[in-house]
Amino acid sequence: SGNKNNRFKLIILRKGRGLAGTVMKTGKRMIIANVGLALGPEEKIDYPILLSESLTAVLAVPLWYKNQVYGVLLFGQRDGRPLPKIFDNDDIQRKFGIFNDDK
Repeated sequence: SGNKNNRFKLIILRKGRGLAGTVMKTGKRMIIANVGLALGPEEKIDYPILLSESLTAVLAVPLWYKNQVYGVLLFGQRDGRPLPKIFDNDDIQRKFGIFNDDK
């Protein structure tokens, strides 16, 4: 749980780039159930948080406020563990309520 190191602090958030930036730009959640299968080595470079935190599965959810993405909530797993089954579409809608405008 938590971060592995402080390298994540060096990651610059830019709208449209990286995991959180892509979610901010598109306004859509991003689920990568198996990073190793879904992304090749070159693609992983585009998502530095995956590398710096050794994430093997990830869910990024846009947090909406007044019809715009205000932030991104990131959940990740390491060591090949899958994301918990509680992260299905209905459960995400219930848990994030007003912050989740499923567009």
